[in-house]
Amino acid sequence: MHLAADRKCRPPALVLTAGQVADSPQFIPVLNKVRPADPSPSPHPADAVAGDKTHSSRGNRAHLRKRRIKAIIPEMRDQAANRKKKGRRGGRRRGIGVSCTAWDRLERKSQGESPDVLCPATANLGCVPPNLGLWPKHVRTEGCAEAVMPVETAGRRVRNLKEADVVRDRIGLAEVLAAAEDAAPVGSLDVVARNLRDRFGARYVSFLFVDVVGRRLLRVSEKVAGQQGRHADQVPLAGSIYDEVLRTQKLVRAPEGEQGQRVLAPVTNRGDTIGVLELFLAQVTQDVLEQVEEAAHALAYIIVTDRRFTDLYHWGNRTTSVSLAAEIQRQLLPSAPSCEAAEFALAGALVPASDIAGDTYDYTLDHDTLHLSVTDAMGHDVDASLIATLLVNASRGARRAGADLAEQARQAHQALLDHGRRTFVTGQLLRIALDGTSAQLVNAGHPGPLRLRDGAVEELHPAADLPFGVAGQGPYRVQDLDLRPGDRLVLYTDGMQERQARTADLPGLIRKTAAEHPREVVRTLVAAVADACNGHVRDDATVLCLDWHGPQSEGRRANA
Repeated sequence: MHLAADRKCRPPALVLTAGQVADSPQFIPVLNKVRPADPSPSPHPADAVAGDKTHSSRGNRAHLRKRRIKAIIPEMRDQAANRKKKGRRGGRRRGIGVSCTAWDRLERKSQGESPDVLCPATANLGCVPPNLGLWPKHVRTEGCAEAVMPVETAGRRVRNLKEADVVRDRIGLAEVLAAAEDAAPVGSLDVVARNLRDRFGARYVSFLFVDVVGRRLLRVSEKVAGQQGRHADQVPLAGSIYDEVLRTQKLVRAPEGEQGQRVLAPVTNRGDTIGVLELFLAQVTQDVLEQVEEAAHALAYIIVTDRRFTDLYHWGNRTTSVSLAAEIQRQLLPSAPSCEAAEFALAGALVPASDIAGDTYDYTLDHDTLHLSVTDAMGHDVDASLIATLLVNASRGARRAGADLAEQARQAHQALLDHGRRTFVTGQLLRIALDGTSAQLVNAGHPGPLRLRDGAVEELHPAADLPFGVAGQGPYRVQDLDLRPGDRLVLYTDGMQERQARTADLPGLIRKTAAEHPREVVRTLVAAVADACNGHVRDDATVLCLDWHGPQSEGRRANA
């Protein structure tokens, strides 16, 4: 596997080869697959390319010169020695390269004469696991023994040693990612915390996970993480500074008297708010703030990767004990309650009743289709969770096999007829083409969704077939759904309008939160229902909110 990675360690190009194939011959094929993310008149995929010593071949350098791509590639000692042996016939004119031992010359030149070269590159600029590093506009590098680079490689010059130190420090992100990969999954938080404490002199580093309901945070410090902490602090979210961080998705600074400042950064992956990174720093500069933001972004990827291997992160978003029925129910939900792409943003939330029912929501994204569902199984406790398990897995199985919406509904219905013991499930299945050509819905006896359009909330009334599992139902009807760019669609279960919950004005709250991200919308709606029931919800309350941006948003970036 041969990768190119941008400065945020995202792989814009990948080449797979059979067996043990050397890295250097794959340099050009990987580079040729890189394309700029944004339309640009420039034909080049990047302003500069950074590679390790294995790519320091004459052919690779000639290719880069031909395409006028500036490069930072450390030179192997044998190549440098061979060139030196040739003397004037060595091929590289004087002044183009510099050894890392030349920091004193850089400092001397910064006092008057402009430097001829940039800071040399590190021998390994990889990001887990890169063969190439692509940095637009500027390159963050660290000194090494035999690095060589062209003049003005990264589009700017190192003015003095102080600036060079800053440039070297920025490579710490790659170091922490590599260290986290080497650590056990349960030790990743400790690795990141130690790295931040050492890099910035932080007095304290902690992580706060959002619980599954979205109403509290669970603080996990280095010590607690190491113990798989069972005594971590719980912090109410509503109205707190952490709430501001998660709602705005921006770094926040809070003075701590004369002792320094608290710096809080959102830990978010593709719209999924995992939690908050919190540091206490004696001194804060803009460069430090940028690095903290990058560390928080990297931490999100670390957590998403490592939570497959440990229960630490499952424990991290639980603030109450969980029954067997609730455990089954939670395993049916998507691993991330929120997701963003250029065409849409969505979020789901579920408030479980003390007597667990069988609510679920689900979503997945294909190359050209967004799939959504909301279901409500008959009954309570483990029986309802088992029925929900039957339906959700039958639906997913059909979807993953490439079945269309009608067939997906048929297979879910048949699974309940065959194994559901005369129970039933209401629900809605949706498929939305990302190119905007179609939006379709199957409605199995479920309440109609709410749609916010141009400031007005309307309840939709799709034709209702019988619930899944009810004998006598023929083929389920696939209905067209009127969905336009700018619409907000809210799917929910009847627990959101249960007798006590009727005092929660759903249309009014949807209008009130029109400017908010779907994460905040679903959190507001389920909190209103829980408050209306005095915290004792008798029936599960589930809501799934979709903001449809439409296909014309290809240039739109999904906000972290």
